[in-house]
Amino acid sequence: MSDFDMSQYLNLFLEEAEEQLQLLDEGLILLEQDRQNRDLLNQIFRAAHTIKGSAASMGFDKIAVLTHSMENVLDRFRNGELEVTQEVVDVLLECLDALQALKEEIIEQKDKIDISGLLKKLQTLQEMEAPEKNEDRVALSSPQESGEKEENAASASETELILNETEKIVLKSALEKGYKSYHIIVDLEPNCVMKSVRAYLVFNSLEKIGEIIKTVPTTEEIEEEKFDYCFELILVTQESLEKVKNTVLSISEIRNVSVREFPKLEDLNGEQAANQSEEKTVKEKTEAVGFEKIKEKTEGLTTDDSSRAQKISSGSGGADNKRISQTVRVDVNRLDKLLNLVGELVIEKSRLESVGESIRDTLGGGDLTDSLEEISLHIGRLSGELQEEIMRARMFPIEQVFNRFPRMVRDLARKFRKEINFIVEGKETELDRTVIEEIGDPLIHLLRNAIDHGIEPPEERKKLGKPPAGTVRLRAFHQENQIVITVEDDGRGMDLEKIKEKAVKKGLITPEAAEKLTDQEALNLIFIPGFSTAEKVSDVSGRGVGMDIVKSHIEKINGIMDISTKKGTGTKFTIKLPLTLVINRSLLIRHRGRMFAFPLANVVEIVEVKEEEIQYMQQQRVVFIRDSFLPLFDLEFLLGERAEKDHSSQGQDGLLSVVVVGVSERRVGIVVEELIGEQEIVIKSLGNYIGDVPGLAGATILGDGSVALILDVRGLIEGSGVEK
Repeated sequence: MSDFDMSQYLNLFLEEAEEQLQLLDEGLILLEQDRQNRDLLNQIFRAAHTIKGSAASMGFDKIAVLTHSMENVLDRFRNGELEVTQEVVDVLLECLDALQALKEEIIEQKDKIDISGLLKKLQTLQEMEAPEKNEDRVALSSPQESGEKEENAASASETELILNETEKIVLKSALEKGYKSYHIIVDLEPNCVMKSVRAYLVFNSLEKIGEIIKTVPTTEEIEEEKFDYCFELILVTQESLEKVKNTVLSISEIRNVSVREFPKLEDLNGEQAANQSEEKTVKEKTEAVGFEKIKEKTEGLTTDDSSRAQKISSGSGGADNKRISQTVRVDVNRLDKLLNLVGELVIEKSRLESVGESIRDTLGGGDLTDSLEEISLHIGRLSGELQEEIMRARMFPIEQVFNRFPRMVRDLARKFRKEINFIVEGKETELDRTVIEEIGDPLIHLLRNAIDHGIEPPEERKKLGKPPAGTVRLRAFHQENQIVITVEDDGRGMDLEKIKEKAVKKGLITPEAAEKLTDQEALNLIFIPGFSTAEKVSDVSGRGVGMDIVKSHIEKINGIMDISTKKGTGTKFTIKLPLTLVINRSLLIRHRGRMFAFPLANVVEIVEVKEEEIQYMQQQRVVFIRDSFLPLFDLEFLLGERAEKDHSSQGQDGLLSVVVVGVSERRVGIVVEELIGEQEIVIKSLGNYIGDVPGLAGATILGDGSVALILDVRGLIEGSGVEK
């Protein structure tokens, strides 16, 4: 196999492993809360089995061995031989962390992680005595399943190979088309550690040259290792008997393989005379679809043999594969490139409209200008739909971020000996991947803050008349063209007096300034770098970093964060974010002969100010608007192009056009020459050659081909010197 092929398979393995590890993480946390949920347990078991099979086929033995041992523990859950407890889940989660580390080890091409300690812990769990049964405890395995256990454990060699009618019809149809069928008996080495994995490799290899229509025991029983070291199967193929035998023998830990042709076409003709009508129906379906090799890619070994035969005969397997292929993996870089191309198309569409208007103004109406306008409108509609579809392709459910947190909350709750009822809502809410990438860290800080500072210990909550378990609620929802995320707890809330006292003690504000603060201004003190109310430093909080980083991170992606709190009741953080950071609705202005764009998310309002309304406070121009003083700045001063503060751009009739912009609670007025209007723009990076320019977030190309610079409102406000 070429290096390219290996790289491709490795990437597929790593992607699938990441998905299954996430399923395991979520499933184990939920199982701890809903300990009798058999469907959930089966889901967890399948995830572990998928990782084991994939790892074994790729030769990653440590992952395969560890997941195999985890399966044995999970199987004891299913059989009612082991109770789901915090301690057992702790061990399984520790194994999960090790699997994640082993995955990273593969990427780094290292071999340094020792799993022997974990294997011993899992072995201890496997050897624990089964709990005494009582009427209150519901076994995870039903009485019927328990009764069938010994029956299913019969080896394949002792089971008579009998085809059902459907399988006979499928086999006959294949033989009539010139295919060969073989009865294969596989004996594994007695010291084979993972029988089901070895069987999986046999099936996987044979399905590359044909189609398996029956196994004994069933694939489900083989998957669950309910067989000795022998199994049988029927293979339909066009390959020779020798090729089939060598294919099986090429797999390690195979002691012996027996292959014989099975059966002859004339043998089937006599047996199926009584099923003429059924055969005719199935044969017609088979001929219509064509007998093609069908890969049951997503189900692995879990598909029942009879259903597999029915899929082949009726062609439904092809339909299943068609449905599977409707979802494909696409590299995010390719989506980024597509969006850039669509952005270029949108720009050219605007230019086409501009040219069309110029032609109409020059030549007047006519068939040519009408046709051009019609084409322009059609291209505009198509480019708009294309842009919308590409944007949808870039949208991901915020579930990808939220799913990380149940495990983190559980670990922190145990660390601080607190009981936490963690509620997550709105996981299906979608937003652009660029925003998803940026929002994870701020939410981690807020959740840690809620658990460490907000929620009281159980004893304290009982004294206050609260339930011992505190509630932390994480919620996401759409609101107009924004996404809103809230982190809320029912803990002790924030003590405003204590906040002011801490700020004064740390020298962040003066005692006189603290007395004049409003409640909201006092709350905003927690965002000052270096502020903390923690009495002692821990590895989670107390160093005075965190909340200021959270706010800076949110503002960096054009978001806004608000706090509401009530002492003794709880605290709620509300974050408002744009749906995407790539396409932005902006206010275009012209100033000193150049075009600029203000992101509308930061535009509070537009006002006209008379010269005589301008006042001075500490040599700073201000104007009284909405019952407060608003500082005024010229745009060129904020961009560092001129040092004078007192020069203004006067408009017609002595009126100044002022764009009031804001980030969080801070507001400034920026004096501009001419307002153009709103427009949706595609944000382009200034590139490494230009680098970061204070006050500028990027650029865009307008319909007439000119360039407009996109203003970074947060950077402008910080450069203005206006205090937070």
